[in-house]
Amino acid sequence: MVCLFPGGKKAKSHHRQSIPEQDRIAGIVSGYTFSETPPTHCDATCERTAALFHSRDWQALLEQSFGCQSLYAWNAESASGAALSVFKAGPFHIAYLGFPVGGMLGNVLTDDAS
Repeated sequence: MVCLFPGGKKAKSHHRQSIPEQDRIAGIVSGYTFSETPPTHCDATCERTAALFHSRDWQALLEQSFGCQSLYAWNAESASGAALSVFKAGPFHIAYLGFPVGGMLGNVLTDDAS
């Protein structure tokens, strides 16, 4: 699960100096490209690996049913990615990888490149 602050705001810390926003984000998502549209190979990869919860069809169903926003992450170097379902909860936006079961798509934990 990834929590995003509303309007790009950062949490204030009175005890320590905060890490600059771009450095903090780069450390978390290094190598991944994020987009509101899936990579061109997304459908084929999801079909080949039976990854329903990362598919465009599943994301469209979530958008229509729950009003969430879909984002897609892909790392060409590791051949891995994920569909992120972003839900609004009060003032927060909460993103889930492969909602509802989690996980990544591709070559993250296996030897099989997807």
